[in-house]
Amino acid sequence: MSAAARSAAALDAELGRSGYDPARTRRMQQAVSAVVDDPWIMAASKDVEYVNCRTDVTDPRLTGGVVARQRFSDLISDRAIRASAVCDVVTDVISLTAPQSDLASSRFLSLMQQDRPLPELTAPPLRPDELALVDLNPRSTVAGRLS
Repeated sequence: MSAAARSAAALDAELGRSGYDPARTRRMQQAVSAVVDDPWIMAASKDVEYVNCRTDVTDPRLTGGVVARQRFSDLISDRAIRASAVCDVVTDVISLTAPQSDLASSRFLSLMQQDRPLPELTAPPLRPDELALVDLNPRSTVAGRLS
């Protein structure tokens, strides 16, 4: 479910409980925030690693435990790259089709421990016949021959 759909469902549930009351706007915003904060943080956690990316955050939910959250994010990202079952769960959470709590489930933690990670790739995983087919060697061009 997308962030917008989750937000709409939370808003609908909150309105269903109390009806529209301008005095309860903050509570409604908190209900919406509760369903999208964690997946959003998880999905965007790597963005701050880009060159020249700057953040100005004062919300303690975002700044508290930054080191631990970053280590956890790095751990599962690294494992997801090399272990397909872990990748499936992480992709579901980041795409908001599964709750972030799936990353703390005993099933996921078991996958993190048991799923056999593939070795880190240092070169394209192609057989010689596949390499010949894609022909990664540079060719001379007409322009190169004319100069």
